[in-house]
Amino acid sequence: MVQPSTPQTDSSTSSRQPTPSMPSFPGLDGDEHAAQWARWYDAALEIQAAVTEYAQETGTPRYQVEAAVKKVVRHLSVDG
Repeated sequence: MVQPSTPQTDSSTSSRQPTPSMPSFPGLDGDEHAAQWARWYDAALEIQAAVTEYAQETGTPRYQVEAAVKKVVRHLSVDG
């Protein structure tokens, strides 16, 4: 999985600022876009940490854990 790049920060604030390589969120701009980007970035950090921790605990290669997570997420049923 591609690691998210480090967000750029404005020297006057500590908030994360989206970069051109970050995902776009159609219909959002300005503060709304920055807030959604920050949520996406934080979620990406959490999943990366969880995958790493699980791989270490189980002795499973990290790439295998990540592939299994991707497979499940891509085939989730929205019907419940």
